[in-house]
Amino acid sequence: MDELSKDEQLREKALTELMNKVAYDLDRAGLREEGKLEGKIEVALNMMRKRFSLRVIYEMTGLSKEDLMELGFSEQHLARLKK
Repeated sequence: MDELSKDEQLREKALTELMNKVAYDLDRAGLREEGKLEGKIEVALNMMRKRFSLRVIYEMTGLSKEDLMELGFSEQHLARLKK
């Protein structure tokens, strides 16, 4: 039973090291931030489908005005937003 516990600890340590390496590699490649942006855009699209206001979408997702414009919001609508 003791050896199983040691094996589990070794596996956990190896997994943690692997996850840290992957996270580091993603950061270096800029992919982690890109993934976060994609997630925010997906949330914004879902909010749009549910008829949330532009102000709420802007405040809750933290997307830039440029990102929101790409999602179809007009410059007129975005001009009313203050950051």
